[in-house]
Amino acid sequence: MALSMAVIVVIMVISVGFTGLCSFNPGAPENGPVQEVDATNFIQQEQANSPFPVVLPEMPEGWVTNSARRSAFGESIAPTVGWVTPAGGYAQLMQTSASVDDILASYAAAYEETGSPTVGGVVAHHYAADGERDVYIADTGENRLVVTGSADEPELEELLAAAIEARK
Repeated sequence: MALSMAVIVVIMVISVGFTGLCSFNPGAPENGPVQEVDATNFIQQEQANSPFPVVLPEMPEGWVTNSARRSAFGESIAPTVGWVTPAGGYAQLMQTSASVDDILASYAAAYEETGSPTVGGVVAHHYAADGERDVYIADTGENRLVVTGSADEPELEELLAAAIEARK
């Protein structure tokens, strides 16, 4: 049985190795370029189909838009755009008509409010949970702006401020 298995493994290695469809590169992977997406068209489509205003904030140089998709909080849609920040972190903006309770209930962790900074003239509630990414939620009256990601707090607040500014 062991001999049969060894023969099969040798045949497989030779067959797969011969095709050139695999490679072996020991060591840590290096960061490649960020795949940039055009979120403008996505946001234009979401604006046309959304019951609330949807904006695409203009971010400073160094912020690279790398994702655009439709998410949801319960029954409420949430157009979502993500950026890789100049420091290499990730920040995403979700825009929704869902209530704060529905937004927080969509996360598996138990978030608690840790502060309420004023960002761009709007009170943003800062939520944190052990081992989870921080979440900022700003109520604009017409919808909620939700910012989260692995970026540091100043970058998350910068994204939130840009989104609030884009609504003006």
